[in-house]
Amino acid sequence: EWRTFVTVEVEGRRLTSEVWFPASAGPHPGIALSHGFVSDRFTVASVGRHLASWGFVVVAPNLPTPWAPDARLNASLARAIVDTWLPARSADASSYL
Repeated sequence: EWRTFVTVEVEGRRLTSEVWFPASAGPHPGIALSHGFVSDRFTVASVGRHLASWGFVVVAPNLPTPWAPDARLNASLARAIVDTWLPARSADASSYL
């Protein structure tokens, strides 16, 4: 697998995100991987790499409220990645999805 860093724009927010890709040619299903309380995308890196090794494209954003978590906001942003950002990439013929 391999990875890159992107800025994901969802719901009017720009989220610095890490994306892991499977080594094989696509298409591949996509997953939004959300970090926990007092955390960031780096703490879930090993999980992202593992999921990519199983054939998933994994997007791990830095969510905006790690110190005072807003579970509804974080869930909404993760869902927007899955429902909006990933499908927009998969519609592109040159996409990795």
